[in-house]
Amino acid sequence: MAAERGFVTVPYDETGVPIAERVGRHSSGGIQQILNMLSMMDPGAIISVQEVPKHRELQENGLGHYLLNPDQI
Repeated sequence: MAAERGFVTVPYDETGVPIAERVGRHSSGGIQQILNMLSMMDPGAIISVQEVPKHRELQENGLGHYLLNPDQI
């Protein structure tokens, strides 16, 4: 496991980290940074993403709040 070998800085224990916490980190930082870099590489390309939940919102509402229920399609 990466945490046991010191490859990650997140304090993982034997119970792991909840999915809402992990998704929150990616949505708040990772996705936005990727979009920023793409915009810098090609300023003429327009990439628009709206209503990506922030880390705090995922913690408050849970991940399921933001997922589409396939039975409602």
